[in-house]
Amino acid sequence: MRRTREPPKVTGLSPKEGPPGTKVTIRGENLGVNARDLIGLTICEVNCLMSAEWISPSKIICRTGLIQGKGDVIVQTRSAGTGTSTVIFTGYSVQVGPVQDSAVWIDESRVTDSRLSSVHRPSSPGILEEDNPLGLAEDGTRSLIGQDELDDLFPKGSDNIEEENFLPARFLLQNHQGTSFEDLKAGLLYLKRTSEQRSEGPLGFMKANVSAFMDCQESLTAMHKKLEVDDVLGDKSICSNLQDILERCNDNADKLFQDVLNRKDKADSTRNALNVLNRFKFLFNLPITMERNIQRGDYEIVVNDYERAKSLFSNTEVQVFKKVYQEVESRVGELRKQLKEQLMALPATLDEQKKIIRYLVDLECSGDPAWDCILNQKKWLTELLYQCKDEFLVDDKCDSQHKVAFLEDLVEIVEDTVPEFWKLGQAYCSGELYIGSGLKFVQSDTNKGNLFKKMMSEVLRCFAYLVRAAFLPQTLIKLRPEERQKFGMWKTENTQDSGCAWLPHCVRIMRSLLSSFNSLDMPTEPLHHVQNLTLALRSHCMTSVFQQATEDIKTLHRRETWSLQIDENNGITTLPLLYENIVMETVQLLKEVVVEWKAGIADIFKDPAVQRQTSKLSIDMLKAFATCLEQLTFKTDVEADSQQENQQGYLDNSVENLPTMERSEERRVGKECRSRWSPYH
Repeated sequence: MRRTREPPKVTGLSPKEGPPGTKVTIRGENLGVNARDLIGLTICEVNCLMSAEWISPSKIICRTGLIQGKGDVIVQTRSAGTGTSTVIFTGYSVQVGPVQDSAVWIDESRVTDSRLSSVHRPSSPGILEEDNPLGLAEDGTRSLIGQDELDDLFPKGSDNIEEENFLPARFLLQNHQGTSFEDLKAGLLYLKRTSEQRSEGPLGFMKANVSAFMDCQESLTAMHKKLEVDDVLGDKSICSNLQDILERCNDNADKLFQDVLNRKDKADSTRNALNVLNRFKFLFNLPITMERNIQRGDYEIVVNDYERAKSLFSNTEVQVFKKVYQEVESRVGELRKQLKEQLMALPATLDEQKKIIRYLVDLECSGDPAWDCILNQKKWLTELLYQCKDEFLVDDKCDSQHKVAFLEDLVEIVEDTVPEFWKLGQAYCSGELYIGSGLKFVQSDTNKGNLFKKMMSEVLRCFAYLVRAAFLPQTLIKLRPEERQKFGMWKTENTQDSGCAWLPHCVRIMRSLLSSFNSLDMPTEPLHHVQNLTLALRSHCMTSVFQQATEDIKTLHRRETWSLQIDENNGITTLPLLYENIVMETVQLLKEVVVEWKAGIADIFKDPAVQRQTSKLSIDMLKAFATCLEQLTFKTDVEADSQQENQQGYLDNSVENLPTMERSEERRVGKECRSRWSPYH
């Protein structure tokens, strides 16, 4: 797994030392991007993660465990690994009495006389070693120096002779502030004598107390003989008698103290239960907290709490913890279903989809939620395109405006949905979808990347074929009948509504759509269908514009008024200007819609077939004007109209409604002027 962040680095502690349970503020760099990114925290090699509270990438607060000595503070994060430390924490123990609270378990062997727990302890309290090493009783006078002042004077010292940091000065100020100097000298002699006796060892002790040992031996021998006599003469064994006596004593003690002991046990149980509830209140309150955060939509908090609970209690053997953790898992399972439903609900923004996918991945949802979302969105997008087609075919209209409205709605759907779909797929295939929250880097799946490109190509192919079915149905003749039916069967336009006026607008729409796709850095394969569709529409538009111009030129003889515009040298009628206007409008329209091309849009005139077609259409325009001149020069109005009807098959309504006029005078003037304006043509 590749890392992009620097490892955590601890640069400051406050405080830098303390007993177990000390609240420590840790400061540093790269201490995690959020709470769930923090997966490890040790102080002096003691795990303190359970009490850790992540505040910011530069601050963590925790409590120390049972720490002794010096050690580093190490932070471990999911996104950057194990860090380092430039500071050291010092842990030390504090003497805790039997009635004092402690944050950790106390080793009572250090505060309790070991002989009291020994099987071979002395039977008489008088034989116990004195507590005071000087053999002096405490003076009982009021201390002139308080405990706080002693702590200030000796911050690292102790008055307990058994501690490693024992300080005699503190011991004397603590216990013998009012003792006289003579008593202290006597105590010193006592301490020396006791020390010498201990240094002599067991042999010296035996020599000094030989008579006492002999007396003890004689007493034990007499007692042994007496026990043998009683054991032989008595009805029961001496051991049986002692057992009966001890059992009676135990029964009497139970009668006297049973109620007290029962109440103590209940109190201890209640106290322990309250301590457990207080210590693990995070777990016990987690189901309710999760439910509240889910209702508010704070899924980030829910994910963080779940990951923390899982790291602490997923493998616990405590039954009560298991029961609560199972309830947490149940709530998380319901949340997974809820998030899946939200992910499959469309339409939705790309940011919302990314957030939900990351939540599902953090919650360890089964399967691949991101890929499921891509498949669902592709299906929804395809259904949306077919639904748009069905809505327009229901109206049973086939005019050009209806088809243009269909194209506009279809392009609007594609512009609103396809870019988001492409960005989601790219984020999934590149692994970017899982980056940003301390999550693992996911390597891209080459197979799914190719499948996504294929899905993108299918969506754009569906869009292109729907447009072709409406505007270029002749290009789909190679499809199977059932597949051809799927893209819609539009009725053929009537001859008076060829759609020539609307085709440039359609070409502009397609060029704008193709430019927006090119800005997304799509590969050539998915864009192939849209590029071919745009090229076909441009070619069709060019042909339609040429044909319309040719038809307009054929009817110019009807618009000739034979009014002369005379200059200094020649006179000219309106016919050449009308022809020039048609040609210029045609050329300007073709230049704007067909000829001009941008990056990513093919140059239509690089195709030899288009070049040949353009030449033929241009020649047809010239032939149409030549025919118009011939009609004006050599034929009467009736003959010209009859020939035009035979060539065209129908006349424009506006021309048909014009009244018949005698234009003999105009023709006479025309014959006089033909020789003048003929050089222009």
